[in-house]
Amino acid sequence: MARRRGSFSTGLDERFYEAREAFSAPRFKALYRAWKQDGEPTLASAGSRAISDAVNAGAGHIETLELGHRYGHLAPLVAVA
Repeated sequence: MARRRGSFSTGLDERFYEAREAFSAPRFKALYRAWKQDGEPTLASAGSRAISDAVNAGAGHIETLELGHRYGHLAPLVAVA
C-alpha cells in the first residue's frame, strides 16, 4: 500500500493506513449499514463472545460516535502520556 505524503499524514505510522484499508472492506461497510438499521444487537452478534455476553447481561453496552472531521493528524499523540 502506498503511503500518502504531505503535512496531514506526516508522522502517522503504517498501522493507520493498514487499518483504514482493512476497515474499508465491503464486510465492514455492510456491518455499518446493518448497525445503522438494527442497532446495537448487530454489533454484539458480530463481535467477540465476551462483548456479546456483557451486552446481553446488561453489564456493558456499545457506544459509537461518527466524527464530523478527520483526526488522523492526532494519531501520533495516542498513548504518549
